[in-house]
Amino acid sequence: MVITVTLVENPTKVGWLKTVRWTPGTLQVAIYDFLINPLDTCQLETKSNTLLILVKSATTHTSLRNVIRETYINSIQEYNLSARVLFVLGNTKDKHDKESIREEAELYGDILQVDFADHYYNLTIKLVMSLKWAVNFCSDTEFVMSIDDDVMLDVVTLVHDLESLPMEQQSGFFLGKPNTYPPVRNAYSKWYIPRELYPEDTYPVSPFGHGYVMSQDVVQKLYEASTECLPRVPFDDVYCGMLLQRRNIEIVNRLNFYKELHPKRRTKDYMKLQLSENEMKPCEF
Repeated sequence: MVITVTLVENPTKVGWLKTVRWTPGTLQVAIYDFLINPLDTCQLETKSNTLLILVKSATTHTSLRNVIRETYINSIQEYNLSARVLFVLGNTKDKHDKESIREEAELYGDILQVDFADHYYNLTIKLVMSLKWAVNFCSDTEFVMSIDDDVMLDVVTLVHDLESLPMEQQSGFFLGKPNTYPPVRNAYSKWYIPRELYPEDTYPVSPFGHGYVMSQDVVQKLYEASTECLPRVPFDDVYCGMLLQRRNIEIVNRLNFYKELHPKRRTKDYMKLQLSENEMKPCEF
């Protein structure tokens, strides 16, 4: 996919924009085809599924996906949890990687691949297409989680806590770690954004992108908002914050939520973040 950007700013200070051409908010985001679509993921014998976990994974991260299968996906099966996991990938031009992903999908049935270039600066597309898939193909799930593939998840505790939520909290629910920070104006930063693209001095309150949970009605609202509020920046956590702001949805602080439910536990979170493959394997909660 070719993405273009036009800047007025000094051309020597375009940072990552030198190599990644990106146009903010000019086209609908949810226009891409599902290349691999595991339609039977949410076709369950039970009436509904508690949690759909959508893991943001790069095309080359096969080893991380395998670790996740060996750990918290295995826990879902071992404890018979009402949860399903899909790895969300973009596309690649590499023929070997294409074939490898196809074989992986046939073997495990847990790959959701979308026809856009799999790149860090296309994570806004990955977010919206994940929302679109959940709305169209897994509408009976009660909650949807977006999570990075270098994060280890205490899925047993999370599913049990979601299932015990009072009915009045099971709608309009967004669980994450809220963050507010200014746009980075350093052209050499990975997160650089020029004023021409985002003139405001502060981003809206946004969830850290490593992991957050939404009730199904919130998934629907954010997907609908994405058709009205097109991405002005290529950072999926910031864009998610923009969508939440547009629908007046507040973020429940995940760390406080966990602490209130589990005050005596040694661990303080459902997740352990930014782990290497070796760190994930022996990871315990």
